[in-house]
Formats: sequence, C-alpha cells, structure tokens
Amino acid sequence: LEALAKVLAEKRDIVSDYDTRHDAKEEDLRVIVSRAASSEQTLLSLSDNMQFQKLTQEQKSELLIELAGASALRDVRLDGLGLNAINAEALAQLVGSNRSLT
Repeated sequence: LEALAKVLAEKRDIVSDYDTRHDAKEEDLRVIVSRAASSEQTLLSLSDNMQFQKLTQEQKSELLIELAGASALRDVRLDGLGLNAINAEALAQLVGSNRSLT
C-alpha cells in the first residue's frame, strides 16, 4: 500500500505541475479581448480558454458584447466555452454587428 500511495502522490505532483505550467502559458483574457476589440485582428480563437470558462454566464456575455465592436474580425472561434441560452443575446449582438464573421 505504501508503494501505491507513493506512485499516486508522484502522479498528482505531475498533474499539478502540468496545470501550473499550462495556466502560466495562457495569455490574460482581458488582454486578448482588448487587443481584438481595438485592432485590425481578423482571427480570434477563445476555444477552450480556461479563463473564459471560469467566468459566470453574465461575464461571458459582457466580453462577447465587447467583442461586437471589433469590426476587423472575420473569424471568431468559441468552441468549448460553456456558452448557453443566457449568452444568446450577446452572441446575436456579436454576429449582428459584423456581417463578415464566419
């Protein structure tokens, strides 16, 4: 049992180390959204963004509405973000504000 406990502890440490490194590599969400809203950026991928996933549905909607002002965007990827019916109006505003989105 001691050997099993040791192996499990080592695996837990490996997973914890991976999570720490992964979070550190992810660019700050506010920086991503601000840059997209204020530049000529044509592609924005928030797919599976951990910071976005942790937001409340209301906060997610606020960020989507902020992105509605990004007129240069042509491709917005929002896979795996936990969006639902609460976010429908914000998504409609994002798509409606820029007809060239794909």
